[in-house]
Amino acid sequence: MDLLTQVQDKLHDLTRRFAHESRYFQDCAPPAASDHEPAQRLPLLNQPFAETRETLGLRAGVSARCIVALNEQLDMLLSAVPADEGDERGQHEVLQALALENESAGEELAREAERGERLLADMRKALHTMCPTPAVVPPQRVQMEGEAEVGGAA
Repeated sequence: MDLLTQVQDKLHDLTRRFAHESRYFQDCAPPAASDHEPAQRLPLLNQPFAETRETLGLRAGVSARCIVALNEQLDMLLSAVPADEGDERGQHEVLQALALENESAGEELAREAERGERLLADMRKALHTMCPTPAVVPPQRVQMEGEAEVGGAA
């Protein structure tokens, strides 16, 4: 069972328990009449309860502990859920960081290209120093495998 399903199940348990206990205590409370309406009990609960203040107090304590325990379990599960970077500000910050990283990599690449150009220029200079007159060698095209001969006799 994945984490989000566990969170959903705990939240459902907590909601169901809270609703059940709220309903129970609401049913046990003496009905209050408003100025315009007579006091009414729910149809299922017309008989008097055998609950006393002490038993209601015990039930309230047990219910509160159970609800707090479910809430703590839910908090523990929620703390394990990874933070969502889905908000616009978070996405903007990530994009800015990526843009800076890209710019830095581009600058480093440009420095490497300059260094390569300088190295090539130094090598040309060294070759020119070693061979002041270039030997005239006609350029030859290398034929690739499977390629037809170009410029041959017709």
